[in-house]
Amino acid sequence: MSEEVEKLRVTKAFSLAFWGFAGALALATLLALKGGFESKDITAIVGIFTTLLGSLVGTLIGIHAGSQGKEQAEKRADEAKKTADRLQGQMTALTASTSDDVVKAAIAEFPQFFS
Repeated sequence: MSEEVEKLRVTKAFSLAFWGFAGALALATLLALKGGFESKDITAIVGIFTTLLGSLVGTLIGIHAGSQGKEQAEKRADEAKKTADRLQGQMTALTASTSDDVVKAAIAEFPQFFS
């Protein structure tokens, strides 16, 4: 994923969190000043709002973390494939340059390398 997309995602998540919690604070203050509401009512209303906000921000950050993990796993898989290909080439070269008895013993011992 490009650096610009990463920056945009983190910026949007931070912006959503900041303005969302500012809105929740403003809502709680407005309800408290207006009167007629008990503290449990204000808590319930603000709680619903902040739960939704937390879910949205968590999703944005979670997508970021998941894509980063995928990229790292793909990089490790590519490195493992390169290593396996290099070892297979070395085994092929080794079998071409050694005696038949050594080759037969190696094939019997490690058949997975000679398929």
